[in-house]
Amino acid sequence: MNFFLDGSDRLELACSAWISNKLLYGIYAECNAPRRGGKIMPDLALTEEQQEFQKLAREFAENELAPKAYECDQQAKAPEALLKQLWELGLATTLIPDQFGGLGLSLLESCVIAEELAAGCSGIYGVVEANTLAQMIVLALGTDAHKKKLLQPLTESPIFAGVDVNLFASTEKKNDSLKLKDGKVLSGEAVVANGVNADWFVVSPGGSPRQFFVVSKKSAGVECGATAFSVGRKALPLTSIRLNNVQIASDDIFQADQQMLKLLQDQAACLLASGSLGIACSAMKNAIQYSKERKTFGVPIAQHQAVGFMIADMAKDIEAARLLIYQACAIAGAEQTGLVSAAVARSFALDMAMRITTDAVQVYGGYGYSKEYPVEKLMRDAKSYQVYQGSSVDSKVEIGRQLVHQ
Repeated sequence: MNFFLDGSDRLELACSAWISNKLLYGIYAECNAPRRGGKIMPDLALTEEQQEFQKLAREFAENELAPKAYECDQQAKAPEALLKQLWELGLATTLIPDQFGGLGLSLLESCVIAEELAAGCSGIYGVVEANTLAQMIVLALGTDAHKKKLLQPLTESPIFAGVDVNLFASTEKKNDSLKLKDGKVLSGEAVVANGVNADWFVVSPGGSPRQFFVVSKKSAGVECGATAFSVGRKALPLTSIRLNNVQIASDDIFQADQQMLKLLQDQAACLLASGSLGIACSAMKNAIQYSKERKTFGVPIAQHQAVGFMIADMAKDIEAARLLIYQACAIAGAEQTGLVSAAVARSFALDMAMRITTDAVQVYGGYGYSKEYPVEKLMRDAKSYQVYQGSSVDSKVEIGRQLVHQ
């Protein structure tokens, strides 16, 4: 039996994958062109400076995060030393403007960094991700005084912020337990991502227009309950927090109208999609490496067409996801709303990561289900993204709703 692709078959497969991706992206960009002033697509090539940030994040992920990923997963904790290193490199404050001590990077650059860090360990990176999501609220809705009060301290010492796990979910998801009395006393419960490490966190009752409440963990009436042990991304703590008549200052209450809420959701979607992309990249890398080492019928399984096709599909999906994310970043970064780009990118990336990690387990065979190998963790991590900050199904609902009502 011939398990090999001849030269013409390999060329046909490669061309087919390239053409499919170009058509997918080209058609989608063309559909959006009239609403973007006729510009078909942004320049998606990374600049030298952006590549330097990418390299910095990749090297840190490979040298520091990946070697400790399994241990952190088992302990369900991100080491303080690693978090401090991330902070020292500025990777925890990428979006904060330099006037407040941050790197002042764009959304695209932050997403490029997110992909690399998540590839190393999406659980440890999850702490940075939650921190960044909290910063987005203040950056979008706050004044310079708010930014100096809330964001500048995050750049001056290795402290982090946290977010309600449904903060950026659709308007249908509401936390009815959160009540603001007399405009200043907050009570209720919320599950907060990075609640254990957070100096302050953001919660919301949901709905639209949407209110966001910034709560200091040191405030009287804040009670931290149990930390949930989730299936994936275990190093990201999900803490149940009870608020008992917590005093909220007026300048710690932010409100987003429908347009601003959509922009925030789009920006968050780009970041979350990038984390999923990083997981998928790691899964493909591990699958390729293992397929070259494992032999059946006297040859590495990488030379069998069935395995080769699985890896080819992984590469196609990863390239498509990256293009969708970069386009969504260009649109959301320019504060354009009313488009489905971010929802498409998120929905595709989250589901793509689940497919790729599942296929990576298949490449490993029975070993893929063993904790001795990394792909079972990656599969669990991919699933956690599908149900965090709203589900991947929510994104599909949003896409359908916007397209139908255009």
